Amino acid sequence: MKNFNQSIKMLGLITLIIVSVLFSCKKMIAIDAPINESVASKVFSSDASAFSALNGLYATFLYDFDRNQMLHPSLSSDELTTSITDYFAFNTNVLKADDYSISLLWNNFYNLIYQSNSIIEGVQESRSLNAGVKDQLLGESKFMRAFMHFELLNFYGDVPLITVTDVRINSVAFRKPIDLVYQQIITDLKDAQSLLKDTYVSADRARVNKSTATALLARVYLYLKDYANAELQATHLINNSALYQLESIDQTFLKSSKETIFQIANSNGYTGIAGTLIVGSGVSQINYFYTSSFQKAIESGDKRKDIWMKSIAINGVDYLYPYKYRKLSSTVGLLPEYLVVFRLAEQYLIRAEARAQLGTDLKGAREDLNFIRRRAGLLDYQQGTKSELLDAIERERRIELNTEFGHRWFDLKRTQRIDAVMSAIKPNWKPSSALYPIPAAELNNDPHLMQNPNY
Repeated sequence: MKNFNQSIKMLGLITLIIVSVLFSCKKMIAIDAPINESVASKVFSSDASAFSALNGLYATFLYDFDRNQMLHPSLSSDELTTSITDYFAFNTNVLKADDYSISLLWNNFYNLIYQSNSIIEGVQESRSLNAGVKDQLLGESKFMRAFMHFELLNFYGDVPLITVTDVRINSVAFRKPIDLVYQQIITDLKDAQSLLKDTYVSADRARVNKSTATALLARVYLYLKDYANAELQATHLINNSALYQLESIDQTFLKSSKETIFQIANSNGYTGIAGTLIVGSGVSQINYFYTSSFQKAIESGDKRKDIWMKSIAINGVDYLYPYKYRKLSSTVGLLPEYLVVFRLAEQYLIRAEARAQLGTDLKGAREDLNFIRRRAGLLDYQQGTKSELLDAIERERRIELNTEFGHRWFDLKRTQRIDAVMSAIKPNWKPSSALYPIPAAELNNDPHLMQNPNY
C-alpha cells in the first residue's frame, strides 16, 4: 500500500468523482443526485481504487474536521474567549440558524458521513475486493460514521441518522432521538472493533485501528452513564502498554508519541496551526485566550501551565492562551506534531470517573486520577467522598483535555451542570443555548426537520 500521506495528496480521478458528485456541501441531507451505479462499481472493483476512496475520506477529514471543532465548543463554554468578531456569537451564546459557521459545522459532519456510507455500500456490494481489504475499509468507514454522528449529537441534540446514500430516503430525513442514534453508533463501533486490527496500517497513527474504535466506545459509554462498559473499554487500552503509554508533558503531542491513539496528519502546517488556536498573531495580537474562570482552576505548580499554555502581555495586561502545539512549519513533512484526536490520558480519566460513579473501586478511581496528576507535577488527590472525587475528576478533565475537540462543553452538558456553570459567568445564558441551532438552509430543504427551542 502506498504511503498514506502521499496518497492523500495524489487522489485519483475516481475519488474526485465520488467527492464531487455525491457529497455536495450545499445539501447534506437532500443530496442533489445519487452516484451512478456503474461508477461506484468501478471504484470498488480493485483493492487499489477502493483504497483511493478511503484516502479521499481521510483527505476530507483532514480539512473538514478542522479548527472549528475545537474553537466553537471552547468558546461556547467557560474555556476560551476571543478578540475575533466573527466568533463573538459562540462566545456569547447568541447563535443564529442562518450563521455560516453553523451551516459549515453541520455540513462538514454530514459530508464525512456520506463519504463513509458510500464506501460501506460499495465494499458490501463488491465481489472482487480482497477479504482483508474489505474488513479494513468497512472498519475505518464505520468508525468515521459513528464518530461524526457522535459529534452531531453533542452539538445539536436529536439529528438525522444517515446510514445510506439513497437520495429518496435522505431527502426526507427526520431528527432521530439521541438514544436511537447512540444505538447505531455503538453498533458501528463494535463492528469496527471486530473488523480492524490493533496494529496501525500507516507509519504514524493517522489511520483508524481497533484501539481508535475502543477509545470512542469508552467515551460513548461514559456519556450514556453505562459506567461498567466505559471502565471495561478504557481498561483494554490502558492495559495495552505495548502500544500505549503516557508521555511526558512536553512529548504528548509529538507525532511519535506513544500516548496517541489517533491523530490527524499535518499538511503544509495546517493541523499545527489549527491546534495552536492562534491565527497569524505574532506578539501584537492574540485571538483566543483562556477565561479567568479557567485560569483560576489551574493549581499552583501545574506543569501543564508552563508547557501547554503561554502568556503574552498586551498593553500591560497578561493573557494566557493555548500552546499545546508549539512547533509550526510551512514545509510539508517537517512538523513534528500532529493534531491528536484520541489519547491515553482521556482513557485514564474515563476509567476514573466510571469507577467513581460505580462506587465499587474508589481507590482505583483515585489511582487513575493521580496517575494524570503526577505527570503534571501535582500532589496526589487524597481520600474524599464519592462526590468530592467526581468533582476532582471533572476539574482534572477541564485542565488536561482543554481545547481538545469540545471535552469541556460536552462534559458540562452530559453532567447536567451546564446551566449552573454558564449562568454564573455569562449574563445572557439560556438553557436552550446548550444546543446549537439546526442550520436554516437544512430546514428549508427538508420540511421534516424541526428547529431546536428558542432559535
